[in-house]
Amino acid sequence: MSQGNKALKLYVGVLNKVLRRTDTIARLGSDKFGLILSDTSEKESVLVFKQISKLVSRLRLVKKQIFNSTNTVGLAGYYGGESAEVLLRRAESALHASMRKGKGNFTVFDSVR
Repeated sequence: MSQGNKALKLYVGVLNKVLRRTDTIARLGSDKFGLILSDTSEKESVLVFKQISKLVSRLRLVKKQIFNSTNTVGLAGYYGGESAEVLLRRAESALHASMRKGKGNFTVFDSVR
C-alpha cells in the first residue's frame, strides 16, 4: 500500500473516531473530504474540527515516526431551503480561503471576504 493511501486510511480512521453516526463523510477529491455534521452549531463544528486537527497532527505512518500532517478546513453552515450546490460552493470558498492562509488553517464561510 502506498504511503498516500495509508495516510488517507489513517485520516478516515480519525474521522470515524470523532464523528457521530448521524454525521456524513464524503470524499470530494484525491485528498479532500466533505463532512456533514447534523444538528450541530457553528461553535460545535469548530470544536469538532479542532479535535480532528489535533488527532491528525499525531498520525504515524511508520511506528514511532510522526509525519507532518495537517487538516485545512472550510466550514459553511446550511440554512433551510438552500440547494446542496450552494452549500458546497460556500464550503469550497471557505476551504480555498484557508488554503491561501497556509496548511492547517480553518475558515468559516461567513468570514470569507
